[in-house]
This record gives sequence, structure tokens and C-alpha cells, in this order.
Amino acid sequence: HNLGIKVNFSTKGEDFSILSNRSMAMQVFANLTYNAAEYADKKAGKADIKLERTDSGLLFSTHNNGPEISEEDKSKIFSKLFRSDVAKEYKKSGTGLGLFIVKTICDSLGWSIWFESGSGKGTTFYVKIPLVNRSGKSNAWIKKPPMSPIDKQRTAFFISLLCHCFEGFTKSLAK
Repeated sequence: HNLGIKVNFSTKGEDFSILSNRSMAMQVFANLTYNAAEYADKKAGKADIKLERTDSGLLFSTHNNGPEISEEDKSKIFSKLFRSDVAKEYKKSGTGLGLFIVKTICDSLGWSIWFESGSGKGTTFYVKIPLVNRSGKSNAWIKKPPMSPIDKQRTAFFISLLCHCFEGFTKSLAK
């Protein structure tokens, strides 16, 4: 496990809320945040987690300075039970279900997920989330699963808590 990780969290833009299934949304945020930290550079790990309001929605992103995802693996990264050789080198255990589940949740919520990865640039995962308009109606067409509002403050708190706890969590795993 990566014990020398520095995790940063930032938000940008005016207050927002999203209409979503809370547990599914938090699963997406937690998995991508954990992966960004877990697969950061082994010697000087850095993960940046951002939550930003844009004109067309909310953009959640996780970036790390770890190894790139190979061209061969890029098309498989969201596949069920897939683990790249780099992922296996960084973390021996794993099921290859994390990103598959994240993609499945994003698809079911009407969110978009993609990533960029390049030599010396690390990897960034992006999740585009539709905003709730001013009348409280979702900009998304989603009707299922049951939805509840998640506001910026609670989402930011949850993600910053994950970032804050990550160092202690990885140290406890190493014992």
C-alpha cells in the first residue's frame, strides 16, 4: 500500500445540489478517491480530488501522479473483472470490480465517466453529473433508483473526510 500519499481536495463554483441515489453517488466518489490515492506514485504519491460546478453540470475528478494506463488497457479499464498489470503490481489483491461498478452506477444515474492517462502525466478520472435546476427539478432524465438531494457541503465534507482519513487508513493496513 502507498503510505507516502498527499491527497488534496478542492471545490470550485457556486453552491449546487444534485438529485441522486445517495449511497450509489457516494460509492462512485469513494471508489475513485481511493483509487487515485492507492495508485499514485509509490515514492512521492499525490492525488488531487476536485468538485467543480460548470455551466452544464457538476464535474468530479480524481487525478494522481502514478503510472499511466497503457493504450492496450484503456479500452478494458471499465470491464468486469479486469485488472491491468500495473494495478496488479501496485496492489496484489483486488477483484477488478471497482471501476466496473463505478461505470455501472454512473450509467444508471445518467452520469458520464471517462479518463485521461499519459506518460508522465498520471491519470485523471472525470464524472460529469447533471445539476438540479432552480425549480428543484433534476436536469437528468433519471427516475429510478430513488433519489435524494445531495448538496455541495455534504458531498465536499464526505470527500474531504475520505482524503483526511486515507493516510491513517493506509498506515493501519500496513501494520
